[in-house]
This record gives sequence, structure tokens and C-alpha cells, in this order.
Amino acid sequence: MQKNKIGIETVVKIIKKLYWLGLIGIAGSVFDIPILKLFYLFFLLAIIDFILSLIIVLRTESTDETINELKFLLQNLA
Repeated sequence: MQKNKIGIETVVKIIKKLYWLGLIGIAGSVFDIPILKLFYLFFLLAIIDFILSLIIVLRTESTDETINELKFLLQNLA
């Protein structure tokens, strides 16, 4: 029996597509349609996307100098 595992990378790909629905919220503001203004909440997924992307970078084991510098920067910011 095979279990379906969704990795962080897959979740990030889905979130990157969904947070663009927040643009519908702008249309709701322009045309004054209250139900469309709820789509602004999809912009919150951009924050989650940023956090998950940072987790992916921190988990990456690489000898690439730019990734190592980014990890150092994130540790200093924390």
C-alpha cells in the first residue's frame, strides 16, 4: 500500500498559484462588490510562501556559496 506524501516543495508550488487570487480582491474594491473583497485573504498565502521557501533553503545541504551566505544571513536576522 502506497501512501501519498505531499512534500513542502509541492505545497509551495500550489501556494504560489493560489495567492494570485488575491487580485480578485482588488477587482472587488474597484467595483465595490463585498464578496470579492474576501479574496484579499489569498494574499496571506504570499507570507506563508515566503516562510516555506526559507525552510526549504535552510534544509538544503549544499556547498553553494550563495546558499551558505543566505543561511548565515537568516541566522543573524533570527
